[in-house]
Amino acid sequence: MRRFEYKDAKSCKFWEVKVQGKIMHVSSGKIGTAGKSKLNSFSATEKASAEMEKLIREKTRNGYVEVGGKPKAKAPRTPITKKAKTKKSKDKSIATILSSAERKAKVQKVLLMFADEQWEQANSILKSAQEEDWLFKQLLYGCEITYGSPRPSKAIIKILNKPIRNIWGIENQSAILAMLNIMNYIPNDSKLKKIYDFKLIKENYINLDSLTNLSNTAAEPLSKLKVNLLLKGLASLSDAVAESLSKHRGDLDLKGLRSLSDAAAESLSKHRGDLNVRGLASLSDAAAESLSKHKGRLHLDSLSSLSDAAAESLSKHKGDLVLRGVTSLSDAAAKALSKHQGYLFLGGLASLSDAVAESLSKHRGDLDLKGLRSLSDAAAESFCKHRGKLDLKGLTSLSDAAAESLSKHKGNLNLKGLKSLSDAAAIALSKHQE
Repeated sequence: MRRFEYKDAKSCKFWEVKVQGKIMHVSSGKIGTAGKSKLNSFSATEKASAEMEKLIREKTRNGYVEVGGKPKAKAPRTPITKKAKTKKSKDKSIATILSSAERKAKVQKVLLMFADEQWEQANSILKSAQEEDWLFKQLLYGCEITYGSPRPSKAIIKILNKPIRNIWGIENQSAILAMLNIMNYIPNDSKLKKIYDFKLIKENYINLDSLTNLSNTAAEPLSKLKVNLLLKGLASLSDAVAESLSKHRGDLDLKGLRSLSDAAAESLSKHRGDLNVRGLASLSDAAAESLSKHKGRLHLDSLSSLSDAAAESLSKHKGDLVLRGVTSLSDAAAKALSKHQGYLFLGGLASLSDAVAESLSKHRGDLDLKGLRSLSDAAAESFCKHRGKLDLKGLTSLSDAAAESLSKHKGNLNLKGLKSLSDAAAIALSKHQE
């Protein structure tokens, strides 16, 4: 360690520095004490050495004199017990290391990293700056959490090349994510914790639809939010990001996803809240098995077909199940889904066999078949045994026999699409009891 000392009528301080590889070690404090130590990491050894020489020049200009090796530190006579005194010492130490211009440059560097979507590099700096409360004060200056909603500062919005007007517009979604990431690394002993706390964010939803990619580093603070998240712009999801989002509590909209790995599905199964993955055109049997463990409404609207194994798995799902895109259903798949408990949406079926109708009639819960354009008398006879809301508003006509059967159905019956009805059918349906 190279040691420098400064002595005058009021002060008696030391400052030490050395470089080991890409790490610069700095110690400072009152002579006779151990002082405080700090490590700074650089991308290359040359940069670390250049920074050390720069700091040495500043110290010598400010009156410090190099005295050689580091002597053994003496134990302080009186321990520092006052918290205020400790903070003052920390701030003073930081002030001597970085000038006002250098601190401004460091703030600008972090913001530019966010602008270039270098989330990992920016967060690495924030993570290692736990003794630099000033950095977080400057980064969050002008940010607010108002009425439970995060509002990024004009400085963050400007550096991300987004318009300052219309703070709530889609163009500022990256600024909100940058603000959340900065909040994630606020030092635990900082007063900023009371102002920028994830628990204070209670907005109905946070719209981040303009994001087309999301790193695990950037996703981490989202898991701490208890609000609905809109991430419709993501077409794919890494396993690591899925694991982070699985810790989120609130509705999660990922309807832009076009693929989902089995590992990601396993992670998302631990999510609690409505899960919208309606953009998936296919789903492996393993992924279906995992998603069946999810608690909350599950949207799988784009699946046009469902294997018997996938249907068997999804029948175990506890919550509303939306399969809007399924246009055909095998007898085995229908038999499996009949065991599902909760709202079951199969509005994409334009027709169904009598065997499928017999199986679905055993479903206990609301059953949505609004896509049906015709219903056989045998199928109507089966559905009279169904218990729960039955939506058949896609039917435009109904035979007298079918009307007689449906009149025995117990629960809400939606037939609002009928264009005509015979007197006999009307009389039969008048007997229906909701």
